[in-house]
This record gives sequence, structure tokens and C-alpha cells, in this order.
Amino acid sequence: MGNIEYRRPYYTKEMFERRREKVKESSLYKELEGYQNAGLSLWLNGEPSTSYGIANYVREESDYMRDYRLDGNQKVCGIGFDRIRKDNVKERR
Repeated sequence: MGNIEYRRPYYTKEMFERRREKVKESSLYKELEGYQNAGLSLWLNGEPSTSYGIANYVREESDYMRDYRLDGNQKVCGIGFDRIRKDNVKERR
């Protein structure tokens, strides 16, 4: 019997550029870019992130919940995106 060899997919620079353009054209990226430029912090799964990082990741994995972070004066100071695992969601009856 032969060994199974895993090969990583081959991506060209052009493929990466096309993907980057699609992400930057998305409404989520544009929205988050505005928040980031206004000084709000952005988080992805509890880690600091960027508008591009979030838009790129959420584009692939769609089960995310937006969480608004407040400062001591109850003003929004950051926005987090946390992945929702289906095993943590209870069905409605």
C-alpha cells in the first residue's frame, strides 16, 4: 500500500490580490474601517484585530456574534466578533 501525501493548495499572488480586493469591497470591511478610523478597538475571538482581519475571517466562517464593548461612561469603545459554535446554541421550541 502506498503512502498518502498531503499537498498544500497552490495560491498565486494574483489569487491573494483578488481575495484582498473582494474583502476590501465588502460592506462589513467598510463599516469596520470607519469604526477603526474613529478610534474604536476591534476584536476577533477575544484577540485584538483589524477591519481587514475580521472581514476576511468572518467571510469564511459566518457564525459570529457582534459584541459592543463599553467604557466606564457606557460609551462604545470597541466591537468584538465572537464565533458561535452550534453546540453552544440551544434550539428554540
